[in-house]
Amino acid sequence: SVRVHENGGEELRKLGKVFNKMAEGLDHANQSAEEGYLQSVMALSAAVEASDPYTRGHCDRVAYYSEQIALHMGMDKTCVKQLVLAGQLHDLGKIGINKEILCKPGRLDSDEFDHIARHPMIAWQILEPVLFLSKEREIIIVHHERFDGKGYPKGLHGNQICPAGKILAVA
Repeated sequence: SVRVHENGGEELRKLGKVFNKMAEGLDHANQSAEEGYLQSVMALSAAVEASDPYTRGHCDRVAYYSEQIALHMGMDKTCVKQLVLAGQLHDLGKIGINKEILCKPGRLDSDEFDHIARHPMIAWQILEPVLFLSKEREIIIVHHERFDGKGYPKGLHGNQICPAGKILAVA
């Protein structure tokens, strides 16, 4: 994202032009790589939803309601965008959950619940190498935390939970 002024002598102007053109090319390549990563992660998230007809569309609805709440609260556009993306990806970790437990009708026993409660951490691990989604990871990891501290995975409470995480939990 660095650019240089193209002034000075003829050689400096040419060098500046070449540098700026290279920097522009790197920005474009970085943007393309980020889009490719994002498309891959979104495809994984869609695969999770497709495997369970009961939850189909859940992530879209969570993203939509998160956006509406955030806009109503006056959050800035960057935070809203991060929150919407976190809403789309918040259940990505369910890809690592046993499908029989995930789709089990009726109540879960404590071991089954503990197994499902791992999904925010699994999403955290899946998204760890995707550096440009670090803010979204911070939101996703807390989407099952509760204000009273009885949530998971860390039992955070009150202001230990980021505002976007609280919104995502409500949505």
